[in-house]
Amino acid sequence: MFRSLDVSQSDGRFLDFVHNKWWSYEVQGEGLFVLKGKLKKLNSDMKIWNREVFGNVNCAGEVLHKKIQELDNRDDESSLDESERLEKKILLVEQSRIFLNQEAVLQQKARFKWLKQGDLNTKFFHSTVKWRRVRNVINGILENGVWSEDK
Repeated sequence: MFRSLDVSQSDGRFLDFVHNKWWSYEVQGEGLFVLKGKLKKLNSDMKIWNREVFGNVNCAGEVLHKKIQELDNRDDESSLDESERLEKKILLVEQSRIFLNQEAVLQQKARFKWLKQGDLNTKFFHSTVKWRRVRNVINGILENGVWSEDK
């Protein structure tokens, strides 16, 4: 199974990385064997790229939070100069981007876990789906004051 995080695909460098890596692989054999070999190599290279480019998004968020706290503390003691204010704004933007990445990773992992394990409350799940199907059925249409059930 080949999986990748949606967060890495939102990075502008991702498509170039995949394209360059894909065409750099030399795999001998027939069609599906070549595809399998390239996907295997790409998977391992993507893991390395993801670690280098994104790293651990949780650790990155903590480091940024500490830097912002440090600038806040300095601002409380004395006012920050223009370069420090600019640095704080940049850090806040970066922190919000990292928070969005963390949220996206958690959503995708939860979705994958649900797909893998399934819904443990299947009776409730299936009754909800059935109710939604019944509710979404169109039995007829009212046109110019005339009710019609013809398809």
